[in-house]
Amino acid sequence: YDFGEIGVTSAVPGLNAVEFEPLLAPLLGGVYNARLVERVVDRMAFQAGQQGYAFLEVRPRIVKNEADRTIDIVFELVQGERVFIERIDISGNTRTLDRVIRRQFDVVEGDAFNSREVRDSENRIRGLDYFKTLNVAVSEGSAPSRALIGVEVEEQPTGSLNLGGSFSSSEGIAAQISITERNFRGRGQTVSLALTASTQYTNV
Repeated sequence: YDFGEIGVTSAVPGLNAVEFEPLLAPLLGGVYNARLVERVVDRMAFQAGQQGYAFLEVRPRIVKNEADRTIDIVFELVQGERVFIERIDISGNTRTLDRVIRRQFDVVEGDAFNSREVRDSENRIRGLDYFKTLNVAVSEGSAPSRALIGVEVEEQPTGSLNLGGSFSSSEGIAAQISITERNFRGRGQTVSLALTASTQYTNV
């Protein structure tokens, strides 16, 4: 499918849809690409935030045209419900310190809830590669305007041991051993030790 007609509408008073039309440029023509659509949504949400609309939601309404194999998209700008983060709960981290996980969040308790920021934080936690499994769930808090973010992880080994050997006419037999820990004492720090020894030299 190719991109068809692309537009933007605003249901938020004071927010002019015309100001967001330049952000549609990457979608004008070419083959449909979901990542490009997601990127435009991000840019629209960011621009709205710069104008003070922190709770704005960008909803792409997609219409697939089977006849000419095109996809029309209308980005709807609507005012989202004001929801704040009540608490971020972390469980399953038997080794990794809480703060190593929490610092992957750009939001803290009391901040406005933004599903996109939560998803980005989840990707950053996953990118640490400290955990075998990761689940980030959002549930209602003590009131409909409060959200609980639950982060459940399962630790996995983060250390490695490498052994090697070589032989050359100038240096003779050489052996190497290295130990690396990517999450030293659960602090998110990388520590490594390498020893190389031959008949001619020793490096630590």
